[in-house]
Amino acid sequence: MISAPLVGFNPLPWFYIDGGFNRAAAPPIDVIYREIHDAGFGAVHAEVPEGMSVSDYRGLLTDVGLEPAPGYFSAAFSNSAATAAATEAGIRVANEHAQLGLERIFIADGFGAPARSATPAQGVDGDAGRLRTIIDNLGTVAAAMTAEGVMPCLHQHVGTWIESPDELISVLDSIPTPCCCSDRTPVTSPGLARIRASSFAVTGSGSEPCT
Repeated sequence: MISAPLVGFNPLPWFYIDGGFNRAAAPPIDVIYREIHDAGFGAVHAEVPEGMSVSDYRGLLTDVGLEPAPGYFSAAFSNSAATAAATEAGIRVANEHAQLGLERIFIADGFGAPARSATPAQGVDGDAGRLRTIIDNLGTVAAAMTAEGVMPCLHQHVGTWIESPDELISVLDSIPTPCCCSDRTPVTSPGLARIRASSFAVTGSGSEPCT
């Protein structure tokens, strides 16, 4: 396995254009990666573009002077009908990460909760039954990804159904598969190694950031 870089840049700024997410309007990925490299970063969140092999993607990173860092996987875990597709997609992404020599990947609930988009970072419209569904479905996907040799790391995020401190802890305490890690703060939790959450996502929802 490769040594994990200390900082991996997420190229999201290139995808948010005119106030919305628009990947199609972004520059070619090699242009984005060269700009990241030229800005002084040595690694980028791994995301193999559709239609590109892992080998070709690795070659692209090498050409621009970047290393792969853990990427990001999200799904609508409150929708049980979509769990089979989410599991298949999670396995594919985890396998790509494994081929790149990575051992971890961020995992998050998908955006699309209207109440939380309208009133972010307040944990509005919480529902114990829905959270139980999310825990079950996220656990299924996480177990499948872990079987590929890559540990999913839970990413609490404003605007999703895993937003409040209570929701975060409930997920961590309920999933038996190793599904969370951090390069900073150990957390004792059944079957879960450690936790990593962005300072924005955590402090915006009333939690204390990892330091």
